[in-house]
Amino acid sequence: ATLTLSATSEMVAWLNGEKIAYLPNVKGLQDSECVVTVPLRAGDNTLMLKLARHWERNWMFCGNLTD
Repeated sequence: ATLTLSATSEMVAWLNGEKIAYLPNVKGLQDSECVVTVPLRAGDNTLMLKLARHWERNWMFCGNLTD
């Protein structure tokens, strides 16, 4: 599957406990900042995102998962 992520702040993403992406602190929401191929397993998968806000007043992020 392909995971696309964007954020207004620094972001780290983990899938099923494994770090899969890092986005640096870029001002503004950029389209498709990070595109990564991810291995999905049968059953449930857990995506965890950690955002670190530096100058934005609002936390904004978006993601898209396609197979």
